[in-house]
Amino acid sequence: MKLLDNTGASRSSGGTIGLFGSDAVVESYQLYQNYPNPFNPTTTLQFSVKEPGHVKIMVHNTLGQLVSIVADRDYESGVHAISFDATDLASGVYIYSISVNGFTDLKKMVLIR
Repeated sequence: MKLLDNTGASRSSGGTIGLFGSDAVVESYQLYQNYPNPFNPTTTLQFSVKEPGHVKIMVHNTLGQLVSIVADRDYESGVHAISFDATDLASGVYIYSISVNGFTDLKKMVLIR
């Protein structure tokens, strides 16, 4: 799995698909529910960043094992979306989490083959 950031640099897993409302003022950190959910094999993970910071988004299985690091880089404030490709994963429930500037949150997503 690959992550292509806004500079085109290759990362590990997924791909940046856009920045939404770059003129809008983001007043909080937030991790949104992925869409579509359930998904097969790709889904979009969307999040908002109040202040610029280092964002880490990880995916774990229900045993708590890390299966993918979707994002691990600096982001500007705004609303961002990343495509997550789960081609190499088995059907099931997965937990994705965000960590940025002391804020953490997590959500569930379902992969159906």
